[in-house]
Amino acid sequence: MFTIKVLTDSLPGGYKPIIDAYNASRPEGLEPIRKAGVFEGGFEIPLNTEEMNILKEHRSSLDANDCVRQLRWDRGKLKSGYHKGFKTQETELLYYALIQVLGADKVQQIPFEM
Repeated sequence: MFTIKVLTDSLPGGYKPIIDAYNASRPEGLEPIRKAGVFEGGFEIPLNTEEMNILKEHRSSLDANDCVRQLRWDRGKLKSGYHKGFKTQETELLYYALIQVLGADKVQQIPFEM
């Protein structure tokens, strides 16, 4: 596991080019990424049907944050905080999508941070 750090204050083309690059390269069976609907911004991936069914078996009520894995912006880093974070493969795909869109000089892998 690692944390993604972005060395730019803005996403020049917004989220769409990054989302498109991620979704174009994701293997079959992985859910698509989208812009997180949270104040901090970031990315989220909906849980698949199997994951949702397991969650529903153990929880009587769910909110929107329970139904996604997410990485939120925190001082230029994409971090999960206390929410469900991305799987390793999803983090790697997002890292490479960010490099494809922003350039290798603008994206770093750093030791994992919550």
